[in-house]
Amino acid sequence: MMVDRIQYAKKLAAGKRVVDIGACATGVQAMPAFFRALSKISSCCKSHVCVDSDPKADVILELDAPDLSPLEAALAGCEIVLCMEVLEHLRNPGRVCDAIAAAVRRGATAFVTIPRASSAQLFLESRGFGPWWTRSTGHLYSFGAFHADNFMRKNFPGLRVTRFRCLGQYCRIWPLLWLATLGRGISHGFLIERSGEG
Repeated sequence: MMVDRIQYAKKLAAGKRVVDIGACATGVQAMPAFFRALSKISSCCKSHVCVDSDPKADVILELDAPDLSPLEAALAGCEIVLCMEVLEHLRNPGRVCDAIAAAVRRGATAFVTIPRASSAQLFLESRGFGPWWTRSTGHLYSFGAFHADNFMRKNFPGLRVTRFRCLGQYCRIWPLLWLATLGRGISHGFLIERSGEG
């Protein structure tokens, strides 16, 4: 199923206590339309806490720091965790995934997105010809569908993970992106919930 990642996140967040990981405008020069759309999510929440290294964040934290206890504290008691287009920038994304997984096991629902990469894109990136947004925003990882599914399965064991193909209609050329990706979208989106078994 194809979803607009920002609109889907807004629908999840409406009226809920939300922790938004990496949502401050640190990449606004590289992706201004995305960050403008992302900033509107906070207006529909019951409460919105942004955890980021940006000085404007509610909880200022380098997400690769050895001590993620400020993130863990922020996640305590939240209903929705958003982590969109963040994990691919981290040296050790599994540690943030562990904190998200713990929140989900306590009853939260998480929506995580990571960029999609085709085989052709991965080939070009490996030879230094990646698209401008990966060079300008510091992506450390690219995910084909198999790798994205495997990444989520390994980092969120025992949880129900539902995958979506994501686009962003905040981008005016989204129909062209839809065509260029043959309907696969520009991101993998994952809804992460308790399995219902305990």
